Amino acid sequence: MKKVFLLACMVASFLTKATEWEQIPTTTSQNIKDVYMANPKEIIIVGGSGLVSKTTDGGKTWNPLTVKSTTNMWEVIHFVNDTLGYLGGQFENLYQTIDGGKTWTVSYTVNNSSSQIFDIDFLDINNGVGVGRSGELVVTADGGKTWKDNISSAFKHLAVDYVNKDFIYSVGAVSYTHLTLPTTPYV
Repeated sequence: MKKVFLLACMVASFLTKATEWEQIPTTTSQNIKDVYMANPKEIIIVGGSGLVSKTTDGGKTWNPLTVKSTTNMWEVIHFVNDTLGYLGGQFENLYQTIDGGKTWTVSYTVNNSSSQIFDIDFLDINNGVGVGRSGELVVTADGGKTWKDNISSAFKHLAVDYVNKDFIYSVGAVSYTHLTLPTTPYV
């Protein structure tokens, strides 16, 4: 039920004059952790046990996307535009696609087996941030080619918002913090 509700929320947000919620069935029994909608017809969902699935017909049919990974505990998917996207999760590297999700490659390699990326946000095509609840905070200034990691490892990050060139806000379990970015790029 949680999966259907999450997708219904996203569909309703695209429909400016929506008066009712529409449930979109999925073909998975896995927990859906995140969803990306390019438009009301094209949706990608991610979750546990390797769930990365895409529909191009508004949820009538779902097709799995292949990500070569060892743990497949996906938590977040974020697209910067129609083709450039990122995928992260528990005990996972950060993956990048440049073809709308058809293929995925490692963009950032986690530095230990307990690392995890729970949220990703990009200010623009080059400047992005990934955070995790074990204190991970990774930043790129070159579109994911390189990442500066462990900027702040004391805070348990659950969500992030790259507000502008000067501030990144991160929310944790009971508080929030912000990171003031230096004037010179991290990478």
